[in-house]
Amino acid sequence: MQPGIGASVRRMFDPIKRTTDSCSLAIHAFIPNGQIGTDWTVFPDENGILQIIDLKIDSEKFQYISEVANYYIRKTRFWLYTSDNKNQYEELFIDSRPHNKTHFKPDRPVIMVTHGWIHSGHSPSAQYIKNEYLKKMDVNVIVVDWHLASRTSYLMASFLTAIVGEDINDMVRTLIKEYDFDINDLHLIGHSLGAHVVGRAGNALKRHKVIVPRITGLDPARPLFEFPRVFNAISKNNAYFVDIIHTNVGVFGFIKDIGHADFYPNGGFKQNHCRHPDMQFDSDHNCAWVYYGESINSEIFVSHRCPSYDDFNKRKCNDIQYMGSPCDSTARGKYYLNVTK
Repeated sequence: MQPGIGASVRRMFDPIKRTTDSCSLAIHAFIPNGQIGTDWTVFPDENGILQIIDLKIDSEKFQYISEVANYYIRKTRFWLYTSDNKNQYEELFIDSRPHNKTHFKPDRPVIMVTHGWIHSGHSPSAQYIKNEYLKKMDVNVIVVDWHLASRTSYLMASFLTAIVGEDINDMVRTLIKEYDFDINDLHLIGHSLGAHVVGRAGNALKRHKVIVPRITGLDPARPLFEFPRVFNAISKNNAYFVDIIHTNVGVFGFIKDIGHADFYPNGGFKQNHCRHPDMQFDSDHNCAWVYYGESINSEIFVSHRCPSYDDFNKRKCNDIQYMGSPCDSTARGKYYLNVTK
């Protein structure tokens, strides 16, 4: 395990100062009617504060969000980072190529990475992965910033994952048309609701007979996508190869395997590697992007294909694969590993 990564993650969240007691008070002071998990649930915002999510969706609510959704079309932003502009992004625009010199390198791979609910392109989930890729190789990293759509209600943001996916579809097709980019060099990565964004993007591109080589989902958000299932979730049908990292199963993340290869560190529970006193509730959910970022520059997450976590712990399985960036596109099935601090 890489030394010091816990400290670097903590530095990212230094501005977040809260306590377990204050979070508990905030939640218990506003308990809605109904059954948790059926009528309502909770989900962390960008500061790790749990917000109550209404799971009772009626036709009136759908009518409202459908009408409002048009405002968010083409509001997604695309920030290009390369080895020549690691810290200052160049904005790319759908349907146009800048008249002046651009940093985009059409002969290099494109990594598109995006954030989740109430986050932005500046959030650690996107920036950490961007930085690690640019340490490793000369690539185009495009951070997909959809903060205008994500900083709405959870229901609205979930609905808008399809709109943002369409924007990514349009941007990728612009890269192909205007920059002569080879689609075979594309990799889409998304955390939480962002996992469903890139899944929807893959589906949108398929309608234009463009199939993404690889999509990676980092602990895809569970509410409204798995239980209850209201919206289409990321799945192995979205790309030639879809790999999923599950770190908070049954709470904020998916329980079932939905990719070609699904990785369950510590069985998908209790990621002590990422725990921090100021992040009691959502550190497991966030740990998916921490693991992925760590994997970019070192093959450290050796995983075993196994039918169950119990069989893995009994050392019954020997088929090895790497979780994260080094994962091979031939990987199939469920993979388990234990990650310590």
